[in-house]
Amino acid sequence: RIERNGPPAMALKVTIFAAEEAERQHLGAALTAAGVGGAKALALPTAFRATEPQWHQLLQQAPEAVLILLPPANPETAFELITWLRAQAPQTHVMVVGPLELPRLIVGAMRAGAVLGAKGMGRVAEENGAVPA
Repeated sequence: RIERNGPPAMALKVTIFAAEEAERQHLGAALTAAGVGGAKALALPTAFRATEPQWHQLLQQAPEAVLILLPPANPETAFELITWLRAQAPQTHVMVVGPLELPRLIVGAMRAGAVLGAKGMGRVAEENGAVPA
């Protein structure tokens, strides 16, 4: 008999974007701890070009949710990705986490169409150390 601690894993297709590998691993661990297993983690590019094949592959994978760790120094690429995702895959939930105390990050993410991670997954990520304080 196998016993499992924590909530059962949900069958939810999630893609994580973060600049650093360690950040992607931490967010993946936070999702697993929240009962969402099997998230795909990808590097947040330094520049967004909608014509690159990786973005069309992402659409073909049809994630139900995308979680983006906003880089505070240069969030514009993340904002462009969010805007593109909302236009190309409006059924996909786009959430952001990160140092959201900076007003320009909050306003930029909301204008691009993301849901802020102050509740739900963002809180789980923060509690599991996936988001820098």
